Amino acid sequence: MKVKKEGLFARVIKAIKDTEHLTTPVVIKEATDSAMQLEAYKRKLASEPSEALATKVKLLALGSRGEAQVLFELQNAFLPLHILHDVQVVHNTLKAQIDLVVVTRKFILLVEVKNYFGNIVVNAKDEFSRQVYQGNRVVFQEGFYSPLRQVERQAEVLKECLTAQGLIKRLPIRYVVVFANNKTILDTTAASEAVTKQVIRTDGLVNYIKQALNEKSPAYLLDNHMTEISLGIKALHTSTEKEVDLLEQKIVNEMPDDDALAQAIKKWRLATATAQGKKAFHIFSDKTLEDLLVKKPTTLQALSDVYGFGDTKVKLYGDDLIRIIRSDS
Repeated sequence: MKVKKEGLFARVIKAIKDTEHLTTPVVIKEATDSAMQLEAYKRKLASEPSEALATKVKLLALGSRGEAQVLFELQNAFLPLHILHDVQVVHNTLKAQIDLVVVTRKFILLVEVKNYFGNIVVNAKDEFSRQVYQGNRVVFQEGFYSPLRQVERQAEVLKECLTAQGLIKRLPIRYVVVFANNKTILDTTAASEAVTKQVIRTDGLVNYIKQALNEKSPAYLLDNHMTEISLGIKALHTSTEKEVDLLEQKIVNEMPDDDALAQAIKKWRLATATAQGKKAFHIFSDKTLEDLLVKKPTTLQALSDVYGFGDTKVKLYGDDLIRIIRSDS
């Protein structure tokens, strides 16, 4: 995707007027795609149970919780940061899905989040393994692909992409792997110094950024320049909405006939969302759907007692839903 850049004169004026007022973190992009994907897979699992899909949903949910913990730390860092959550960029034939991108005044930081159960050990060859203990005995152990190499590749793709778009020249791109499970013990005593510095726990991320900001850098961004780069990265994001839309439609088409009311409401929700250019769960969540099916309100007053239905949603969707519920009675 080509990022539209301002003309030279406009950029010069903006640079002259640039300021350094930002002192606290700002979230530039939220993780809407991953949330939609998780919700879609949950609905698919409900209509088409399978062990493989259940495992996928569990892992996605676990990853989302880990990323939420890291995001919380960043948002409470009291540092001038721009945060982009769940960024997917494509450059030529290369593709990178990045958990968190943090734009600072001196560098861009890519954060790969892992929320593994068990302890993490990195040996003298910088090889990663996970160990699960029962008492003092190791009952499970497995090696896994280096997450540092994974995020390093993401950094390479993002750098090529941003450089090609003219968004960065000398601004460094750093990367770290953050293990979000607060019960996980990280053992990097035998690892190289580089790995030791770049593999951290959630509670060490803000300190890492502070230390890195104290180091020399070939670039220093003021507010407008930070915003230009952050919005540029956001514009480069390639959404997975099309994939989620297809999954949503497949779920609706494959709904069992034993719950006609649930099927009718879900079809109405999807059609309403599509007409508004939204996702189905933006109309109301599955938790709200469950409450609707339990309470089956037949008046607007009764609908206002359903979880997630305030005055606005009652006015927007009340008449349609009451009609659907009454027709099922």
